Amino acid sequence: MQTDKVILIAEDDLGQYLLTQRCILRAGIENEMVGFQDGAELLEYLDKCINSGHHNSYDFILLLDLNMPRVGGLEVLKRIKQSYKLKDIHVIVLTASNNIDDVKHCLAYNCDDYVVKPADDKLIEAIREADNKLIEAITEADNVSRQQKWHRLRDLVSGRL
Repeated sequence: MQTDKVILIAEDDLGQYLLTQRCILRAGIENEMVGFQDGAELLEYLDKCINSGHHNSYDFILLLDLNMPRVGGLEVLKRIKQSYKLKDIHVIVLTASNNIDDVKHCLAYNCDDYVVKPADDKLIEAIREADNKLIEAITEADNVSRQQKWHRLRDLVSGRL
């Protein structure tokens, strides 16, 4: 896994946070991990990171609990996926709920994966899959950008611009 990806863990229960962190480390994933106790804290952090220009949405993989204080996980997911600047963050819902309505709501808001706690091999697989999708998206965006630059250069040379 690319170590430049920051794994954000939004979990209000310290025990669950530590279990999740330990599971990730045991799998040999040594990325930076940042924890948040509620959704408001997470959204504030993302806003600062993205608006500072030091990060973009491809820099993060978010593990999101649904049941958190202040701003709940479903509302966080909704805000992220509706935001132009944040929508490309890969969100893995990591929750104790296996309620079909929760799953449907998360899928409706375009979560990238849904894993029921406790953190285990399914979570690790979801993190690695998110990393691979991010690499593909960055490569595709880079290729499109190169094509656009090439077409612009061609147009300049041919006198169309």
